[in-house]
Amino acid sequence: MFNKENPLKVMLIDMGATSYSVSIISFEPGKLIVKSSQHDPDLDGREFDKVIAEWIAEAFKTKYKGKLSGKPKVAHGNDKQHVEHSAAHNGPKAHIILSEGSEETCK
Repeated sequence: MFNKENPLKVMLIDMGATSYSVSIISFEPGKLIVKSSQHDPDLDGREFDKVIAEWIAEAFKTKYKGKLSGKPKVAHGNDKQHVEHSAAHNGPKAHIILSEGSEETCK
């Protein structure tokens, strides 16, 4: 439990689509104090998506001995329905699932 003498300190990290921000927050009873907040408008979730998509394309190429047809892309939220609809009409897709503790799972 936190109190005035021993506040709870939390780091909030937000990797948004258009910027990356980090804030340090201190909680005391009845108070939320922002100690520091910084952001980088040149680093965003799309940058990470691009790196992940390129890594997946290389993993696919290595495992299946062939290149992907088209640019690799990471699907988000509503994009998933589009990807599933596209796969149903354009043939099967390879799925690579990234999870904590494992490098990859290919289906």
